[in-house]
Amino acid sequence: MNIYNEIKKNVPDLEQAKLNYSYIMSRGEAQEKVENLEKQLGGLAVYYELTGKRLTIYYSPALGKEWEGNIVGKKIRLARTSMVGEVTSEKPYFISGSRCVRCQFGKDNDAYDITNLESVKTEGGKK
Repeated sequence: MNIYNEIKKNVPDLEQAKLNYSYIMSRGEAQEKVENLEKQLGGLAVYYELTGKRLTIYYSPALGKEWEGNIVGKKIRLARTSMVGEVTSEKPYFISGSRCVRCQFGKDNDAYDITNLESVKTEGGKK
């Protein structure tokens, strides 16, 4: 499975950065580097892979704008479904390399990968 192609299906402006380091870093250090590099990359990192001394970051400028600020209450739809819900976390965070948010769909409140969520327009046309 090619992770870039899988994410690109839902994130058309997806870009990637491949970085090589002289040492093998911990996952925690890699995540910190990813978060610190986002501003330079010009987008939100939606996924990262750490393999030996190589760190690959997949990021999206459009999702950076869409998921900035306090997002509690943001209306979303689970991609390719009719399930509409609401974001319950204040900002996206990483789980095993994927950028996620907590969402409430009916009685279920769980973490979802942001690449599988679509904004829903509310009254007045705002997302």
